[in-house]
Amino acid sequence: MSVAPAINARTHRCEVICQTLGLGPAVGGQFVQQMLEICDSIANDRKDQTFAYLLSLAYFGRVAEADEVVRIGHLVDSESPDEIDRTLQSWPACREATGRKQFLPTDPETTYVDVSHTLFLRRNSGIQRVVRKLAAALVESGHRHVFVRFDGRLRGYRPLTEAEQLRLLDWERFGAFDRRDIIDPAQKNWLKRRLKRFGRSRYGQPIRRFLRSLRERSRDLRRKLKSGLFGGQEQPSCFFLWQGRLLLPEVIGAPTQLDFLAAALSAAPLQSTMIVYDLLPITHPECFVSGALSSFVQYLTLVRHIDQISCISDTVRQQLEPLLPAMPRTKPPACITAHLLAGDFQKRRASAAAADCQPAEPVVLCVGTIEPRKNQTRILRAMVTAQEAGCRFRGIFAGHAGWLNGQFRDELKAARSRGIQVELHEGVTDDALAELYRTASLTVYCSLAEGFGLPVVESIMAGVPCLTSRLGSMEEIANQLGGCSLVSPYDTSEMATAIGRLVEDRQELARLTAEAKQAQWWSWRDYCEQLMQFVEADRRPVAISAEQRVAAAY
Repeated sequence: MSVAPAINARTHRCEVICQTLGLGPAVGGQFVQQMLEICDSIANDRKDQTFAYLLSLAYFGRVAEADEVVRIGHLVDSESPDEIDRTLQSWPACREATGRKQFLPTDPETTYVDVSHTLFLRRNSGIQRVVRKLAAALVESGHRHVFVRFDGRLRGYRPLTEAEQLRLLDWERFGAFDRRDIIDPAQKNWLKRRLKRFGRSRYGQPIRRFLRSLRERSRDLRRKLKSGLFGGQEQPSCFFLWQGRLLLPEVIGAPTQLDFLAAALSAAPLQSTMIVYDLLPITHPECFVSGALSSFVQYLTLVRHIDQISCISDTVRQQLEPLLPAMPRTKPPACITAHLLAGDFQKRRASAAAADCQPAEPVVLCVGTIEPRKNQTRILRAMVTAQEAGCRFRGIFAGHAGWLNGQFRDELKAARSRGIQVELHEGVTDDALAELYRTASLTVYCSLAEGFGLPVVESIMAGVPCLTSRLGSMEEIANQLGGCSLVSPYDTSEMATAIGRLVEDRQELARLTAEAKQAQWWSWRDYCEQLMQFVEADRRPVAISAEQRVAAAY
């Protein structure tokens, strides 16, 4: 009973592929023959891979796996197009559920923007802030674009539904929701094993109750998906990636998506651009949980198939460039440049208006995810030292909970019990964060390492001086902006002295405040325009010979 829909879907996929390639409609052996002719025009080192890519999409509705590429290559060497067609139709992969998947053609003049990860996150910090700001600026711009997400069930990119786009652009109002198809199977199995182990512990009963509620929620979610409450389509559809432009503004961690992109980008003449935020798991592995380095290295191997790389600072570009020659490429050398991120908080009102919103005591604000790399523990100790020395101010930490933040929380609780004026604000919205900047006398952002350091720019654009690190991108940005004071993030006493000096020395603080209010930086709309000019530049992928690839590896 399921054969006819699968045949119809396969015919439709063949038609979309032929339409995209500028061919007449064809199925069966005729389609295979046309794909062979297309691949004959591609360099020898990519011919088999591209042929397997096109045939697996047509017959299986997904990219070919490594063993399938080899088997398809053997078929090409030994069989006629009609026999290849019959053989592929007999494979189990052709009869799977994905065989009913249909394709949407891609437009060569459109940029497809992957927002898969940000779409489902309930927080708005770091990369998520960049992606959402970029998305909002894209909507206001005249650049042709489509927001897409990687669907783990379909193993391909599909356009966002109207509800998903609302969640992306106005996440505080519409929120984010969890979907089972964004969880990689390996991650899901790891989670199941951990939950099963804890279920046998003394916490077993509440965990079992949690698992029951989770299963009920999953069943309810599947029912809603089938009924179309989330804007689902009756016939699952995703894009046939062949032409156009693909922008990857996120760090991709799901192995399924990485495998898909590696196969698609190396086989299709699709112009791809990725944003690289930092190399911190490599340069500072001690600041990350176990497994972060190996996961990040897997993500970074995607660079081998990328045409263009946009780094968020010159510091990141200088760190990445020496690594590129060590990565054998499937394409010519990538074009790499830096586009510094934006900051668009409104300047604080001058004189009397600003004085009206100032609290009785100065506010020293520290913004950032609570984790070891952001250095909040040392910053807290510096605030405690400054207050114990007689400097009066209110210290505020604002940020989402990150990993390994237990020590900071313990020391914060101990400091508060001794009467030190420090507090933690979690889950801060954009409006609440802007209000914190309006009341702050200065900010402290002494991170151990950053790809950019967005809170430094946001602080200065809010007209608030910033005490930041004498390191890497933070020093790079501070020197361009002005209104900043630099210290070593590893020296607690130097930070304490600098905080006390800026709080008590009104002339020094006024001088830095004046610099901050005069500072100029580009908006997210400006950043979007710079990035899209880079993305849309005509750098069409050119085949790279086997000899060039071997030479690039040495």
